[in-house]
Amino acid sequence: QGKTKYLAFSGHKSPHIHIKLLQRGFAWDAIAMPLNPLDATFRSFERQVLPEAVRRGIAVLATKPIASGAIAGCRVVKPEDALRYCFSLPVSAVLCGMDSLAMLRRNLRLATQFKPFHAGEMDALRQKARAVAGDGRFERYKTTQDFDGLPGRTAHGYELTGRGGTERRT
Repeated sequence: QGKTKYLAFSGHKSPHIHIKLLQRGFAWDAIAMPLNPLDATFRSFERQVLPEAVRRGIAVLATKPIASGAIAGCRVVKPEDALRYCFSLPVSAVLCGMDSLAMLRRNLRLATQFKPFHAGEMDALRQKARAVAGDGRFERYKTTQDFDGLPGRTAHGYELTGRGGTERRT
């Protein structure tokens, strides 16, 4: 009926879910996925999904550029470098959650003064993050149900009470 112009999907749990959707052969217009220096080491969307999306000409929307705030907590990569890292990837947009006018201004300054990292700088940032990123502890959206909504929890048979629980319904 012409009511929908573009179709996209999003997820942050596991790159294999994105790959399965791509393998179904549907002509997606866009994909949203978490991309940041921590991602490159653990269940990596950057390594597994991004190249396939680019190959297919699908617009990529980078989400979680500072890993839901964990970049600051890991103290290995500066948030500004994490944003610049995402800006340097072959993406159409970087979606940045912001909770203050000061953060908005900082992000706008980073975007307007953006100079891409070269390949060596990207690799150096990945290596820097590797020390803390290998087990996924700073990407809880990949390792816990804390970020999962009701439809996902239902589809995978998880308890519907108490976000973050890992008990399965039987």
